[in-house]
Amino acid sequence: MAGSRARRGTQTLKVLLHYRSFVIGLVILAFFIGLTIYAAVTWPYQQAISAWNNPEAWREYPEGVPPAWIQLLTGRKEIEGSLIYDTRSISPRFITRTRYTSGGVTLEQVEVVIPFDYDVVPTGVVMSLIPVIAEVENVTRSIGIRKVVWVKPNGFNMTIFSGTISIGEEYPLPIRPSPGEESRVLVEYRRAIRRIYNVTIEGINLTYIQALFADDDYLVERGEFRVLKGNYKLVYDYSLAPGIESVELKAIFKGTVFGPAGTDTIGRDLFMGIAWGTPYALSFGLLAALLSTMLTMVIAAFAAWYRSVIDVTISRVNEIFMILPFLPTIIMIMLFYGFTLWTLLGVVILFSVLGGGGLKSQRALFLQLREMPYIEAARAYGAGNFRIIFRYLVPRVLPMLIPSIVTSVPSFVFLEAALAILGISDPLAITWGKILDQAYAKAALIGGMWHWIFAPSAALFLLSIAFASIGFTLDRVFNPRLRQL
Repeated sequence: MAGSRARRGTQTLKVLLHYRSFVIGLVILAFFIGLTIYAAVTWPYQQAISAWNNPEAWREYPEGVPPAWIQLLTGRKEIEGSLIYDTRSISPRFITRTRYTSGGVTLEQVEVVIPFDYDVVPTGVVMSLIPVIAEVENVTRSIGIRKVVWVKPNGFNMTIFSGTISIGEEYPLPIRPSPGEESRVLVEYRRAIRRIYNVTIEGINLTYIQALFADDDYLVERGEFRVLKGNYKLVYDYSLAPGIESVELKAIFKGTVFGPAGTDTIGRDLFMGIAWGTPYALSFGLLAALLSTMLTMVIAAFAAWYRSVIDVTISRVNEIFMILPFLPTIIMIMLFYGFTLWTLLGVVILFSVLGGGGLKSQRALFLQLREMPYIEAARAYGAGNFRIIFRYLVPRVLPMLIPSIVTSVPSFVFLEAALAILGISDPLAITWGKILDQAYAKAALIGGMWHWIFAPSAALFLLSIAFASIGFTLDRVFNPRLRQL
């Protein structure tokens, strides 16, 4: 018996593999299963949830940048990720420390070499000081930064910060040039260009970061911006205050591209969101499709077999659920029981079973099977009601429902995404719908962040193609009316 079933299963699989659509769907589905495994291994669940919902975890990541593969289309050498230079961990050949005395005050000068060989400027620059405290009791409350100087490969230097930084609650101590400070740097840069080249560049629109990386000769000659490649230097001087052993600096130059899917406005890796959204999408879609179809089939079989009060009760409940408004009801239930993905799954299954048209159509099918001769024979030799339902009725209908189970998975995945866009979703879960909702809230397309929409939309599209291809192939194999087509 088991051997014959195995042979039939092998033959069915061989038939299915002859269909190109089935193979394509299987390959795409295997990709998503692999992505699920990759997500679980690379970012453990609790770590992923904690990081995704904590903006501070993404402080060093570039915000709102497209995926790295965009370089293949632009032909430019982009900055992937962030360039991080930390004086505590940088190679000794890129850092020089010098102590000197000025006006009776001991100072230390730190010079950091920053190689830069890209065709674009960073999207942002974040600098912070890390005081190394030697004596906690006598530590000073402020650090005097004489100056922070940016030196270009051609020797052109710009003072980007000077002043005193208080040691407060923030750590590391951020160096945040105010808009006025940035304007000052730009004004001084334009004056220096006029003084050195005897040319005014007032008509050229430059940002603060562009001024830091501009090729001055090209700017003066062509009147256009171009990145100056080479070794830049970041030089800062500070006074050695009581209790402070040294002051380290961490400079982050945020990139222009990131990973396979880019980042959002917080700097979150969208590929991480897509990867962790995959198990949510697969589990939600498969469980909803499987449980709703199986429960509908069993309830319809009971209604058709027992008739009488059971049939009437099931029919009336079905009619009541069919007229209930789905969206207001689901909002009310979620407010009472909490916005969790599994509560949403339960409500969706409940409405799919009791409020769908499948209950009546399957009941009609079971009513026909109820009068078949083999059912009468089963009754004659004394088979019980449960045996007839689960041994003779359900197995006859199940093969025809397998394709519908598979093809209905994408509809449930899209339903979850649509509800998430409307704000009906688990606030902590990482789902494709939540990513689309956040992209819509931040006006991603208007802001040029097309990748924020593209990544989850492409995932939804591919998953739909996978299950549709497999489902339609199964329908051609299992459906008697299509078997000869």
